Amino acid sequence: GFEVTYVQSPQMARWSVESNDGGRVLRIHLREQTAGLVVMSLSAIRSAPKLDAWSMPRLEPLDVEGQVSVVGLVLEDRLQARSVKTQGLIPVDTLVLTRALPASVFQAEPGSPRVRPIIAGYAPQRDFGISAGFHKPEAEVSVTTNLLLTLTDKGHEIRGGFAILPKEEKRFSFDFAAPAGWDVTAVTDVENKPLPIERFDRPEGGTRIHVRLPQGVTPLREYRLYFQASHQPAGWLESWTTKETAFPTFTVLGVSRESGALAVAVRDDITARPTTTERIEPLDEHEKEKYGLGGVPTQLAFRFEGSGYQMGLAAERVKPRLTARTISSFVVTPDVLVAHYEILYDVQEAATRELVLLLPESTPESLVIRGLGSTRLKEYSSQLEGGNRRWRILLADPGRETVRLAVDCQQPLAEEVPSSLPLPIVQAEGVSYQSGLVSVEGSAELNVEIKTDLSKADVGELVDAAYQPGKRLLGVYRFVGDQPKIGASVSRDAAYTLPAVIVQRAELATLLDAGGLAQTAARYALRTKAPFVQL
Repeated sequence: GFEVTYVQSPQMARWSVESNDGGRVLRIHLREQTAGLVVMSLSAIRSAPKLDAWSMPRLEPLDVEGQVSVVGLVLEDRLQARSVKTQGLIPVDTLVLTRALPASVFQAEPGSPRVRPIIAGYAPQRDFGISAGFHKPEAEVSVTTNLLLTLTDKGHEIRGGFAILPKEEKRFSFDFAAPAGWDVTAVTDVENKPLPIERFDRPEGGTRIHVRLPQGVTPLREYRLYFQASHQPAGWLESWTTKETAFPTFTVLGVSRESGALAVAVRDDITARPTTTERIEPLDEHEKEKYGLGGVPTQLAFRFEGSGYQMGLAAERVKPRLTARTISSFVVTPDVLVAHYEILYDVQEAATRELVLLLPESTPESLVIRGLGSTRLKEYSSQLEGGNRRWRILLADPGRETVRLAVDCQQPLAEEVPSSLPLPIVQAEGVSYQSGLVSVEGSAELNVEIKTDLSKADVGELVDAAYQPGKRLLGVYRFVGDQPKIGASVSRDAAYTLPAVIVQRAELATLLDAGGLAQTAARYALRTKAPFVQL
């Protein structure tokens, strides 16, 4: 039965509920005997009603000569009425019921379901009734998803959005699943305000993200939110040309219908192509606006209906087109051959992360390679290959447009200066075109003659070089292509031995006496560093 919770009347003194012949009687005591109109308000509740076979309970006034009633049925939004039947009622506008009831009945508190009038009727007699069946539909939620995957040098980034549309109940939270290895960094609303989230591990792998919606989502009103996530696949930071990966699956849990779009964007000279697709279809530019991807540059775009979609991807690095200009500067000294190299790369179509130089095997294993200008190096190493010393240089940052390197080394010469001295020219490997300049400087102690078939160049062509030749420049030469041949003929002037002692002044004084005896005194002024002299 019903539990009376509220009784109110201006003339009421008190009220009570009594049992009587298997029923219950609400007895209201007035303050004094009254004649005329008495208005009373009351409310009662009954828990766990039978929704599938419901009939309206009767509230009958006792000890009256007659009665008329206005009867109505108010229903929560979460319920649907079916097979409503009335007996002894004359239908009236539900507006009559809305005006008769307190406004608080239709003003739901935050978090409570709203109510709406279903039927209203006028009962002119005592006998009337309403019966109906009620159905509580499942809380359906549809979601439209858009996922933009961006492939970069550092890993994978995704920007996603969910448009949530509850059908029956107001939603104050929802959950979505993130694949294993993906880190969800932010969840925001349409105004870019962060939403509170909680993370839970899923038994099948990955993460469940629980998102709280403080204001709730009203049924049949779309609510949009966005998230960002990042992932670094194993081996992604290594040097590779082609890498297999997969489009991540981010899905809202517990929804009745899901559709959306998948898109792939690329940066840092990476291209992508699909290798496998399942339950997805290509999406053209005109349809991207429908899924929240309008105006977003993408390389691939697909749409899907329902869960279980998959897409495999092959990421490829775009190969750069390189040309090079080399400058090889040599200084021939009696002890060493000093070499300074500069290599100017022109990088087109894509950035480069690695450069390779070739020097003859005769060059030292230990030398210094450095970047010029904005070029910064990560590391470099060498190995012998095909009679050359192959230097592999890794750049700290991807190189674009102009990349400049400098190499310094010294090659010791034998004590006896060779008559024919080959000059080791630097070469850039992996370029489509290269040209170069060679400058040679001599020494005051050596006779150096250039041996080459290369054409001469003006010294002004070295104006852009970091190293500028000195006063003993013997010549500047130019070449185009690989492996130019240039050498030097080196000789010394004839050597003359200097005396160990120089006599600056010599004096001899001789005395002769009458007996014919002579005595001589000698005095020498010497310049020498010798510890002793022999006279």
